[in-house]
Amino acid sequence: MDDNLKKKIGKLFMIGTPASGVTEEFESICKKYFLGNFCVKANDARSVEKLCDTTASLRRLGYETQDEYPFVKG
Repeated sequence: MDDNLKKKIGKLFMIGTPASGVTEEFESICKKYFLGNFCVKANDARSVEKLCDTTASLRRLGYETQDEYPFVKG
């Protein structure tokens, strides 16, 4: 299967972020499966700073895997 098809399939999924934030393991899974849309749970956004850091990390990660900015739902 070529990478373009994998990217199209990866765009169909929206995954939740781990409570610990964007970890190396989470990044490697997203890159492996070309996942590009994310859901931040309310209890993971304990402060504005943490939410901003998590969202920025997800946007960077989504752009790296999909070559476009991801949809991040809160």
